[in-house]
Amino acid sequence: MAEKQLAHAKQLIQAKQYEEARALLITIDHPTADKWLDRLNKIPKAARASTTEEKDYNTRAVALVVLYVMLFIPGFIAGNIWSREAKQDIAAGRPVRGADTLIAIHTVVRVLVIAGLVIVLAVALIESARLNGSSII
Repeated sequence: MAEKQLAHAKQLIQAKQYEEARALLITIDHPTADKWLDRLNKIPKAARASTTEEKDYNTRAVALVVLYVMLFIPGFIAGNIWSREAKQDIAAGRPVRGADTLIAIHTVVRVLVIAGLVIVLAVALIESARLNGSSII
């Protein structure tokens, strides 16, 4: 049984999965396991860390926010300007075609933006608390 576990530990070491190999070697009562464990313990902790690469989406998240801001903010500003002009034309009694539609669309977008911001803020607070080990809820 120990030989089988040692063979598996050897495969893990060859694959540079040092922490997994170390966890396995600790459970084996065999002189070779002790020798390999001593060698693994001499490897710097940074090198012993699992070499499995984790995907980091932080850069993509920042790029996504930048894209949203670059594309959304000009549209939102234009919507504010045009909506205000449409309201002024309606108040002045000028004939306007589609003004009600433009105002309604801008109002819906504004409500959705506010709701989205509230949701993003809530998620950010919950995630921040989770990462800090505390609980909001």
